[in-house]
Amino acid sequence: MKPERLKIIVTRPIPGELCDEISRNRPELDIVCRPQDAPINGDELIEWINAEKPYGVVITLAEKFPDNIISKLPESVKAISTIAVGKDNIDQNACDNRGIKVFNTPDVLTNATADLTWALILAASRRIVEGHKMCADDKFVGWSPTLLMGKELTGATIGIVGMGRIGSAVAKRAFGFNMKVAYFNRNPIQDISSKFPGIDHSSLPKYMAIDDLCAQSDVITLHCPLNDASFHLLNEARLNSCRHDAALVNMARGPVVDETALIKSLKAGRFMGVGLDVYENEPNINPELKNFDRVTLLPHIGSATIETRWKMMRLSINAILETVNK
Repeated sequence: MKPERLKIIVTRPIPGELCDEISRNRPELDIVCRPQDAPINGDELIEWINAEKPYGVVITLAEKFPDNIISKLPESVKAISTIAVGKDNIDQNACDNRGIKVFNTPDVLTNATADLTWALILAASRRIVEGHKMCADDKFVGWSPTLLMGKELTGATIGIVGMGRIGSAVAKRAFGFNMKVAYFNRNPIQDISSKFPGIDHSSLPKYMAIDDLCAQSDVITLHCPLNDASFHLLNEARLNSCRHDAALVNMARGPVVDETALIKSLKAGRFMGVGLDVYENEPNINPELKNFDRVTLLPHIGSATIETRWKMMRLSINAILETVNK
């Protein structure tokens, strides 16, 4: 039965203009936003949800919904929507057992994340952060033929781990650099040409086993979901098999890379550059990663464009609204 008033709570503040826009179309809707733009601990989250008794809850990937939280949700909660490309912060089985629908926002952040991937690829390959630091520290004393020599991308091989929406968008940008594209998925894509219309058959991405991809790629970029199979997918052995002058970018989830092993590899002189937007114990960043000039660290901003974040918030709320009459 459709509730007389429909309440959705959001664990972070969202633009007032967006609330007004949605409320105009759904006058029976009450959107209650938590004013603090910071993670909320589990006890506070449960207390707040039980006090509000909403129909739906919109969360971010920083809020975890394991079974011990889902089991304490009031009966009023029928849907949870996360403003994220994945759902690994939500216990899907526990929600299924409670009849709670779970949504995410996979489509709208593809281009923003692919663009930032390339920012990190270029930073890692062409030593951009090192160059900025040299100039900012007044250590640039003039042009030199050997100054901060990086890695040329034209003709190089990019290995994409996870050829989903974002991985495919990264590949399309790689064609513009005349790069050879390899990819790893749990299973090869049967009709890869359908993902890349207009690309000559000889230039289509080639499937490689993960070990071969690590060993043969000039650039490795990660876009796979986090699950049991991808946890520490780039382990010590695979990191040590990478080319010494390879560039590595992680735009997936932090635990896809064994950070302890990565630090060991960096200390051993491996990798031209590394770009990270996610971390194994996020938001905590291993302090040793900050000691390498060739490591670029970003605060998980893959989707952080004004247009994309608005689309993500709108999609999260609308996904819940679409369940009301079903």
